[in-house]
Amino acid sequence: MNDLKRITSLSVKFDKKRFYKQHIAVAMENNLFECAFELNLGLLELKISKKGKEEAICELKDIVRKVPQDQLARCLYRLAICLSRQDKLGEAQKLLKEALEALDRDDEHLREKIENELYEIERKKHPLRGICNKSNEDDLSLEF
Repeated sequence: MNDLKRITSLSVKFDKKRFYKQHIAVAMENNLFECAFELNLGLLELKISKKGKEEAICELKDIVRKVPQDQLARCLYRLAICLSRQDKLGEAQKLLKEALEALDRDDEHLREKIENELYEIERKKHPLRGICNKSNEDDLSLEF
């Protein structure tokens, strides 16, 4: 019985990967880069191998350069989130800075999200920075 469940699970997983890959190819052929980008993000959400994730991230990096300018900041932000989850903090930080530059001035909500993510990445990269920045007054406040 367990073998049947396992085979069914693997079959469904394979079908989902094939579904994503086929639709990504169709979207790319038709210059629907935003759609291809979203499908690649969906592919990353599947439980695929590390090599498969690396391939999907490489494809995302290629696709993001083809996305229309008005969607570029949002796509760069989403790609940076994926990279951050993979502990590629330097790359994610670079993409977030690019996203800020590409951002439409009117989109304050996305600007805030990007700035928050930059702060979180900086905190992950330097976890002790907040502790070390305390003033000496705190250390000397104990008087006898």
